[in-house]
Amino acid sequence: MYDFFRRKLLCRDFVMADETPDQVLHEPGRRAQTKFYMWLFRSGEDDGVPIILYKYSETRAGDCAVDFLDGFQGYLMCDGYSGYNKAKTAKRLACGAHIRRCLIDAILKGK
Repeated sequence: MYDFFRRKLLCRDFVMADETPDQVLHEPGRRAQTKFYMWLFRSGEDDGVPIILYKYSETRAGDCAVDFLDGFQGYLMCDGYSGYNKAKTAKRLACGAHIRRCLIDAILKGK
């Protein structure tokens, strides 16, 4: 099912992505203090059925985005993390929430 929905997602014109760290607790061969990353890939708010998929990775390496987005030709909305630059066929868009956060920080600092 996961592969089916991944293929359907990659056929869309617009995909959003983000990744977040978490702590390993009971994973064989890894210390409890070790981080892992949960990547999120989801469809945009178009007329299609929403698709939201997660991908586990031991690292934040951009290769995770490249592997997942292999073949994607549309627009990719994500933060400024340079790892997404490795997804060469995706057209990058800036994330409005991240831009807003930077703007608010700048305003509070009087800039």
